[in-house]
Amino acid sequence: KYLVLKYGENLDEYHTLELEERTKSEYATKMLIKYLNNPQVKKLIDILNGFNIEDIRKTIGLLTKEEQELIYKKYGESLDEYHSVSSEDNKIINNALNLIKNHLKNNMNKKIVRRKSKNILEKLSMYSKEDILKAINKLSEEEQKIIFMKYGTNLNEKNRISLSDKENHRLRYIILKRIPALIENKQKCVRSNKHLIDYFEGYSLIEIKDAISNLKKEHQEIIFARFGQNLDEINVIPKSSYDSLKSTIIPLINKILSGEMINTNKGIMDYFPNCSTLQLLSIIKHLTLKEQELLFKKYGLNLDENNHIILNDKENHQLRYIILKRIPALIENKQKCARSNKYLIDYFEGYSLVEIKDAISNLKKEHQEIIFARFGHNLDEINVIPKSSYNSLKNTIIPLINKILSGEKINK
Repeated sequence: KYLVLKYGENLDEYHTLELEERTKSEYATKMLIKYLNNPQVKKLIDILNGFNIEDIRKTIGLLTKEEQELIYKKYGESLDEYHSVSSEDNKIINNALNLIKNHLKNNMNKKIVRRKSKNILEKLSMYSKEDILKAINKLSEEEQKIIFMKYGTNLNEKNRISLSDKENHRLRYIILKRIPALIENKQKCVRSNKHLIDYFEGYSLIEIKDAISNLKKEHQEIIFARFGQNLDEINVIPKSSYDSLKSTIIPLINKILSGEMINTNKGIMDYFPNCSTLQLLSIIKHLTLKEQELLFKKYGLNLDENNHIILNDKENHQLRYIILKRIPALIENKQKCARSNKYLIDYFEGYSLVEIKDAISNLKKEHQEIIFARFGHNLDEINVIPKSSYNSLKNTIIPLINKILSGEKINK
């Protein structure tokens, strides 16, 4: 009785028992081992003691060819021998011995009765297929793999392949514990009467929906699972999802609504209302080529588009950094960019623009690039440049031009 409780009728299962039952099953297991280790009871005719040898042979003849071969392999043709076989073969033999015993006791004039195998839907018939599938989707990839290996992707196959002892034990745990726990919400699902709009005081539902469209798909799915597609419901969700909602998703939406994170539905000019398009383009020139490429890919060459392109996580992160950090740093002098109302010609009193241009042509290429970045190719602009470039302009390039204009020779 206690062996069956612990190991199942076919002795190929494993169940955790309460203390009293576990103690008795352990004692029974020791007795069984002691019994099996006695050479006098290892022969099949001894195991099936009390039954006629001819009846035993007839019953063996009703088994599958594989089962018959393994029985004779272990117990010999005369059934009075004993040979070691693999654990996999022993599994098949033990199942066959149970069939033989049942047949000899009850069904001598009938066919061997085999226990009908069930697929996972039949084993969990107290739940709907939809609930079972939802629960399976929440399992780990490894757990899902074991289920699909055994029952197929449609879940209606039976014993599709043989699993190892470890996999069988894991499968039983998944079917008996994990799936029912998920379906019956034993993973501490939470309830709350707070609607989504209650989290964002001062914002309309339209603004909140717009912000949600900027989230990752997995975050959107949690939102819709909790509040419905129209954001007007309150549904029970697993504790892990609720924790993610509170600690990650709600703060993200708040950041998008407050402007701390970019809203991909907005144009880039919406983030810089005090800048003209030309001013912003002149600042963008100081970004790296990759940064510029990403901005133009999203907002067009004239910054007047909002292309709803799919960006990967790395590009999204980079775009947020450019809009929220890099460009404001250039505008607000956070990278110590320099401003001045002094045109280039103002540095060289008494010299014409033609003379200054001629002097610039004698500079190194890198120095010319700083000049043109600051004053434009016609030398009639004043643009913001990084502090390092501005320092080079003041301390090195302007003095060099003065030397050329005064007739001194320089090393180009």
